[in-house]
Amino acid sequence: MQSLIEHWNGTNWRVKSSPNVGTVPNNYLLGVAAPSSTTAWAVGDLNNSGNTSTLVDRWNGTAWKHQPSPDVGLSNNELLAASATSPQDAWAVGYWDKGSVQRTLIEHCC
Repeated sequence: MQSLIEHWNGTNWRVKSSPNVGTVPNNYLLGVAAPSSTTAWAVGDLNNSGNTSTLVDRWNGTAWKHQPSPDVGLSNNELLAASATSPQDAWAVGYWDKGSVQRTLIEHCC
């Protein structure tokens, strides 16, 4: 499964090219924050054979680009929501698994 990104231009929705990572993983985007017209952050996870890694994509005003993001756990790391107060101050929240217990995951960029 590939991620889908659409943009509302005031009249209708338009599909934007999405930087899907890898050839096998499923790319899931679950949250977005857009602090300006030239910066937006989309977060979620990559799922490959049941293991998930964090996924972060950034809009630079022209195109979406994949951004590296850390994983805390070895098997399940997921970002669920994003918030950004400026193009240089973005936060993402989610969880990671420690055994059978889910732990809070918070990431900050820039």
